Amino acid sequence: HLPDGATIVEVGCSTGYLLEDLSNAHPTARLIGFDLIVSGLRKARRATPHAVLAQADACQLPLPDACADAVLSVNLLEHVADDVGALEQIRRVLRPGGTAVLVVPTVPNLYDYYDRFLHHERRYARGEMARKATRAGLAVEVDLHLGFVIYPAFWMVKQRNRRRFDHLEGVELEDRVLRD
Repeated sequence: HLPDGATIVEVGCSTGYLLEDLSNAHPTARLIGFDLIVSGLRKARRATPHAVLAQADACQLPLPDACADAVLSVNLLEHVADDVGALEQIRRVLRPGGTAVLVVPTVPNLYDYYDRFLHHERRYARGEMARKATRAGLAVEVDLHLGFVIYPAFWMVKQRNRRRFDHLEGVELEDRVLRD
């Protein structure tokens, strides 16, 4: 339900795959993408040449207050030490009535070598993201768990990974992730 010409910000845009989808779904939107990793931003530039892209920290978004109709952050906040600070930035740049869509990995006891390899600070407990978003000043309308249908199989794999591979470090860890 975004207006024509809406400003959509993606915090943690990586290689721009979501910005590309947003561009197709909202061709008149002004797209802005931020990420810390320059190589991802280069790929995002090729995928969405009309988007405004910049290297930026999620806790210090270089945008004015209340400038965005929507802010998305998909699989980023688990990497941010001060996730509440990043949520406060998301709230700050949202216009009144704007929408934030946040996706994070859940179930802390499933944290394994793969999360560690990806530099995840955490996996979120049920309701934790909603509580943190509320603390940051966002009004939570929906808090749901995606992937519940495949959860039992996912849980089994993560438990196996914790038993077999959590001790891995360095090259052994990287090799295991590449094999997976």
